[in-house]
Amino acid sequence: MSNEKIKIDARVLDGEIASAQGSASEVQSIKYEIETDQIILTSIDKYKESIALLNESIQSFATLLDNDVRNLEAIKAEWLKLDQNMVNKIFTR
Repeated sequence: MSNEKIKIDARVLDGEIASAQGSASEVQSIKYEIETDQIILTSIDKYKESIALLNESIQSFATLLDNDVRNLEAIKAEWLKLDQNMVNKIFTR
């Protein structure tokens, strides 16, 4: 394991979490549609299938973004808990 230390800036982390939440909301709202108005062509059917797959991919990406947000929040919570434990140890001596 490396001896390098990781420095986390609380304001930067809060900004990253807010940005990720905003991105997740934006991605979740994306949905593509096609109106065929009774057009019967094999190419249109393939295009509709592609649009459906694209929408599924977008929703999967949104789910991953939500997971990232939850993970960032968990990291922050653990970090704050560790900081509090350190403060308690310092001031209870």
